[in-house]
Amino acid sequence: MKQHEAILQYAALGEPLDSLLIVDVHGHLGAAGGFDNPVRQPEELLAVMDRIGVEAVCVSHLLSLNGDYHLGNDLVADAVRRFPGRFLGYAVANPNRPEEIQAELDRCCHDLAMRAIKVHADFQGYPIDGEGYRRMYEYSQANGGLPVLGHGLSAAATARLAADYPSVPFIVAHSGGGYQGRFLDDIIGLAIRADNVYLDLCSSLAYFGALEVLVRQVGAEKLLFGSDLSYQQMTHAIGRILFARISDADKELILGLNAARLFRLTRS
Repeated sequence: MKQHEAILQYAALGEPLDSLLIVDVHGHLGAAGGFDNPVRQPEELLAVMDRIGVEAVCVSHLLSLNGDYHLGNDLVADAVRRFPGRFLGYAVANPNRPEEIQAELDRCCHDLAMRAIKVHADFQGYPIDGEGYRRMYEYSQANGGLPVLGHGLSAAATARLAADYPSVPFIVAHSGGGYQGRFLDDIIGLAIRADNVYLDLCSSLAYFGALEVLVRQVGAEKLLFGSDLSYQQMTHAIGRILFARISDADKELILGLNAARLFRLTRS
């Protein structure tokens, strides 16, 4: 049996992949504006997760990114509380209200048991390396290096941030998902050079064979399974990894072991 076929044959049985540790680092709760996302509530996400065998998904609430971050964080915290171990919370603060950042991150990370920070330059209309966001990266660094999932992290900005906050794991949203595999782009090159830069694989577009190239260039230890649920289907995102011609050891890193290390998870 070829090395990449064991997990694939396991998946082909059509049963939940319970013997694998699978952690989705990029998920959302709530309505997605003009997108048709019928899976919005924690119970609906759990049904998808259980069907596949995903142990946990790291979520931010779309309300947090588009409006009332305080209420959105409360809704994420409610899912974390009601379904222990299945949801990991991203704390969201508004960089346009810098005077509120410290208190909200303290509330989320200390009182509401959130494990990471989410920033979204497009939704929040703020430069990814601006002072408001830098307060969040400083908070991460001061609190042991909380993972930061960033939408809008350009290669140039991420290079500066990775150097300024070396203890912060920066997960570049969508960066590995749409990689075409034919030439080395700037963000892929940065992930090779910078120890604290990681690539999130979620994307609506995936090039045939590109994940295999990405593993050879960057290393599986820098890649993280993400689906963007519920903008997109988790089955689509995980299938790309299961069918990839890479070793089972690399698949296990990408599917969950890397996330377990970054988010400091223990499996019961």
